[in-house]
Amino acid sequence: MTKLHKILLPLLITTTAQANHNFYLHGAVGAISQHKPSLPEISDDSVYRIKKTTPAPEISFGVGYQFSPRTRGEIVFVKPFFNKSRMVLKDERTNEFTDYAIITPNVNSLQLRGYVDIFDICDTYKVYLGAGVGASHVKGKLKIDYGNEANVYKFKHKYNFAYIFAAGTSFNISKDLKIGLEYNYSYHGKARDGFYKTPLRSHGIIAKIRWDL
Repeated sequence: MTKLHKILLPLLITTTAQANHNFYLHGAVGAISQHKPSLPEISDDSVYRIKKTTPAPEISFGVGYQFSPRTRGEIVFVKPFFNKSRMVLKDERTNEFTDYAIITPNVNSLQLRGYVDIFDICDTYKVYLGAGVGASHVKGKLKIDYGNEANVYKFKHKYNFAYIFAAGTSFNISKDLKIGLEYNYSYHGKARDGFYKTPLRSHGIIAKIRWDL
């Protein structure tokens, strides 16, 4: 073994050990409140309505790296399970609304995120802010079922620019395990077919877990 090897080998082992200690795995599950889809551009707001959707689940997982005591970065796969949204149409003769269409988006997203711990509470809880960008694969369908008309229009398969803003808190439950709670706002671009398009946005409350390697 040369002198160079004798110098570099311990340095490589030490660097690798330190780097591995900075890596961590993370996962999250929570509920999102999706924004109402857009109405058709040709529609009259007094005739068409979008019924409010119920909260939907979201899961995510990935790997992160602790750059400094207060900053970290993550690669995250995100799967929001957007609920079906119902569009209703007003019958001008009876002034009653009846079902007109169902909008069903499907989203998978891969994102790069960064987080900064801004202050501590009682030396136990860390309050942080975060943001991220990525690509969301969007598909889905619009089903029109009104009267004698029943047609299904598939959204184009697209990779959209996505972004997220987040704020939350976390704390240690053991040396290598952390849990936390986060609020975030996500945007996954637009779903569209030949004549209809709608943005995919949501607010979320997410429970998170982190395991240091």
